[in-house]
Amino acid sequence: DVISTLVSVETPLGADATPDPAEVQRARATELNQPANYSLRFTLNGRGQVVADRPFNTASMLRPYPGMPEMKYSWNVDDPNVLTLILPGGPGRTATSRVTRRYEDRDDNTRAP
Repeated sequence: DVISTLVSVETPLGADATPDPAEVQRARATELNQPANYSLRFTLNGRGQVVADRPFNTASMLRPYPGMPEMKYSWNVDDPNVLTLILPGGPGRTATSRVTRRYEDRDDNTRAP
């Protein structure tokens, strides 16, 4: 399990371009800078490398939020940085997430010897 903190909510095309602008405002008002606990899972890609299971991890991260619909995902384990969420509400409604940078903060008490 991990603890994650949302530090920014960005809408590059503006909040009006989102499926629910009120949800963007709600997230900014109630989730920003609030720690959230969720589980993570990892898997092997075709080259034998360990990568984060982004569909599982995203679903795990969204599960605690009330009213969050179940989503479908498009993801390639061999190109794990890109995850596309297929949103409810009709064909063609998607959101794409791309990992561009990683950061890890470890507690010295949890490090392996």
